[in-house]
Amino acid sequence: MQRLRMAFGVRPKPTRAKAAKPRRPRLLLAGIGPAAFALAMACASPGAHAADPTAEMKTLLEQGKAEAAWQLGRRNADQLGMPAFDLWFGIAAVNAGRASEGVLALERVLFAAPDNDTARLELARGYFLLGEDARSREEFEFLLTRKPAPQVERTIREYLDALSARAGRFQSALSGYLELGGGHDSNVPYGVEDPNIVLPVFGEVTLADSAVKASDRFFVVSGGIRFSRPLSARWQLFTGFSAEQRMNRSIDTFDQDLVSGVAGLNWQVSARDVGRLTYSLSSQTIDHGKYRDNAAVSIEWGRQISEAASGTLGVQRAQFRYGGFNGVRDADYDAITLGVRWRGTGRWRPELDLALSGAREKARLADRQDLSRDLAGGRVGISCVPASNWTLSLAGNWLKSEYSQPDPLLLTTRDDRYRAAEVALAWAPLRWTRDFSLRLEWSTATNTSNLPIYEYKRRATTLKLRYDFK
Repeated sequence: MQRLRMAFGVRPKPTRAKAAKPRRPRLLLAGIGPAAFALAMACASPGAHAADPTAEMKTLLEQGKAEAAWQLGRRNADQLGMPAFDLWFGIAAVNAGRASEGVLALERVLFAAPDNDTARLELARGYFLLGEDARSREEFEFLLTRKPAPQVERTIREYLDALSARAGRFQSALSGYLELGGGHDSNVPYGVEDPNIVLPVFGEVTLADSAVKASDRFFVVSGGIRFSRPLSARWQLFTGFSAEQRMNRSIDTFDQDLVSGVAGLNWQVSARDVGRLTYSLSSQTIDHGKYRDNAAVSIEWGRQISEAASGTLGVQRAQFRYGGFNGVRDADYDAITLGVRWRGTGRWRPELDLALSGAREKARLADRQDLSRDLAGGRVGISCVPASNWTLSLAGNWLKSEYSQPDPLLLTTRDDRYRAAEVALAWAPLRWTRDFSLRLEWSTATNTSNLPIYEYKRRATTLKLRYDFK
């Protein structure tokens, strides 16, 4: 119906993809510990080869056999107290899950050699694993004053971020961000490639210019703020607000504004399970007029499956309320999502996200069930750290929309397939300030349909400068 209006010169209001729900922060440290250990190996002092058991422990650790190295150290306990032996025994103990033994050995090393940064790095990790957050933070922050190698610095800052996130369970926290950017959009109105199309019933029609593909440059500014407050050791209250404005250089009739707010509760069910209840509101305008309001309630359950993997299961209930002639599209929306995240080890620290979703959007008007649809989709995301202050991420999305009844004018039941891909490269100049980052994004999207009036292709490139504050 909406695009039929285009055929007769009525300017449409394009449907914008639903903004992705902010992810819940995860304290997943698989990969940080081993990465820190590997970095410690790289900067270890030459004096670590003092005795045969010491050299043997070092070799086992370089092979990733922390448990075997720790067992070897235990069999040679008579050498405890020797700095070289204590260093490698302490590292082995920390990496083998015996942090308390490792901390004692590494404390002896630092007492004898306060400038041994390798020992201090592993000691800070040991304190972290033992939950001695204040001492861990003190050691990590001291190491930053020593101007470590970039990759070591990144590891330290990841631990400091994890300490801040953990502290959020016991104290209030305020954070936020600002973004400025711009770029080029190949299809601002999400229009068709060719204005001359063939439709059921109507045959060949020529669409208005506003329904045809048109490119433009744009400017975007956005920002957000988030506040959390612990109610107890297990319960945490959070709230947030964000806003985004996108302005096109020439096609200003498609300028967009999006304002959203969120509030909810986190529940630390157990050491491995976390629950979350969220209520969110958002309002989107196009050309300064109301396009759509959205209210949603969601429940999510997260579980730490292993040191490297976690899973989430979520359900959502939402209401869509449109403005103007789009009011016939008012609908209720129900969805379920299943997600898995895996974080690997190694220099590049790969991370993999998989998600599957199913949803039902039901039009509120009984005589417009042609606008109701069933949706099924999926997303896969991969990210890595190719260098100490660079992050590369790639993602792919797929969505199938099957509508319930034939369009009352076209007498055909709509069936759509949406595919999209995204690539992003972010650079954070850690040596200057970790609060700023520069991000280059490229995306492509294609929607195919059995009704050609709903087909489009779109590509966009964006460069953003971001400032984060905590």
